[in-house]
Amino acid sequence: SIALNNSSCILSDEINLIIDTAQTADPVSDFILCDFNNNGIQSFNLDSKTDEVLQSVMPSDYEISFHLTPDDAQLNVNSVSGSINNTSNPQTIHTRIEDLNSGCIIYSSFNCIT
Repeated sequence: SIALNNSSCILSDEINLIIDTAQTADPVSDFILCDFNNNGIQSFNLDSKTDEVLQSVMPSDYEISFHLTPDDAQLNVNSVSGSINNTSNPQTIHTRIEDLNSGCIIYSSFNCIT
């Protein structure tokens, strides 16, 4: 209640709150390595992309995982880490970026290219 001209007045109002859990990530650059033996296969250290992935989203606490398929990223199964040898050229790596504070999940991808 608010005092107004020696009397009390109660103010009320309604608000509509819309919470949008959709988050986006800036594009992550492709991972390009020289193919010195000309066989189209190289060892890509996916962990070296973590900082770039973190820079692509708004600051928060995240858990990042890398996957070979978009379905694996969405289901959060069969993650890959460390060094992997590409099986195609280019090979798309799908990232799952989970905000540990809000639970929101962001998906991104980049290519491994030799």
